[in-house]
Formats: sequence, C-alpha cells, structure tokens
Amino acid sequence: MAQKTIDSVFEEIDSEKDIKILLNKIFKENKDFKYQSSMMTAAISIAMVGQFSWSNNNIKRDLMFCSFLHDMFLSNKDKILIQSEQQLNNSFLTDKESVLVREHAKMSFDFLERSDNIPQSTLKLVKHHHGAVSGIGFVQKDLSSAISEVEKLFIISESFSHQLLSSPKGKVNINRMAEKTESLYSDKVFQPYIEAFLKCFKS
Repeated sequence: MAQKTIDSVFEEIDSEKDIKILLNKIFKENKDFKYQSSMMTAAISIAMVGQFSWSNNNIKRDLMFCSFLHDMFLSNKDKILIQSEQQLNNSFLTDKESVLVREHAKMSFDFLERSDNIPQSTLKLVKHHHGAVSGIGFVQKDLSSAISEVEKLFIISESFSHQLLSSPKGKVNINRMAEKTESLYSDKVFQPYIEAFLKCFKS
C-alpha cells in the first residue's frame, strides 16, 4: 500500500464505511509511525468530515493531502507528537529542534507553495494545522476562532490519531481519549469535532 499514489489511497479510505476496520488495517500493514500517523489522520478526518453539511470531495482531498504533507520536516515520533506549547516546553528537545517543531507548519507551507500543483486550500490547511494563523506555534484559545472549520477538524483528527497510536495494545478507551482531547482543546469551537469523532465509533 505504501507504493500506491495518494489518489488511490484516498479512494480506499473514502470507500471504507467502517472506521474501526480501516484503522486496524492501517495499524497492521506498516509499523512506521509517521506513515501510520498520516494514514490514521487522513482516515479519521475523512470519516469525521462526512458528518457535516459543508463537506465535499475537494475538502476530503485537502484533508488527505495535508495528512501526508503537514509534518514533512519532522523526522521522528517525539517531534510529531507535540501538539502544544506546554508539551514543547516539557520536551527534551534542543533549542534548534524546538524551533523546528514550533515553525514546521510554516516551513512546510513555504516549501509546498513553490509547487503549482497543490491547491491553495491544501496549502492553507498545512499552514494552520496546529491552529496558528502564522504557521508558527500552536492553538491559542482566544485566537482559535480565526481558523476555519476544516482546520479545526484536522487538529482534532490528528490529536485522536496520535492517541490511538500511543495507546497500549488492546486498551483503547475512546471516551478517555475524548476527555484528553477536550482538556487540550478546551475552546468550545472544537467540541463539534470531538463529538464527530465519537460518532464514528458509535455507528
């Protein structure tokens, strides 16, 4: 599956109606964390966005491409898992590594913007995927309303993807994951997307 194009992966993800089957397949087929994270974030975000009236195939493709492109400058699990300024400050990264993590969204945007083949909507999602309009830093509660609905959805889907991958084998607790995500993203603007994730597992 790793050799397939992103388009063919999109078709496979979008056609699978049972998110639990799909996530289990992703987990088993490739043990590389970055690959798993990209695939799970894509699968979760596409499943979630289908619950909203503003969803369409272009938005789903933006989510798919962003899932594979947004962390292109992050090389390992420790960096990829950081989702807040507090987590970054509590990490054991060097000053240089911390700058990379804090600015990687803008770096990815700046690099990808040189291409004529990537839609502006995808580029914007890459830049804002941690909730900072500048692409530098992370979600700030008083500024979270400045990002779009699809960007909020992506943030929540990535949070759940990381928690799933970090859960002890066979001990996934969806409700506890939701509680953790609510504590990390306490602004009420994120609540619809936390609820959308939970609905994916209740169907």
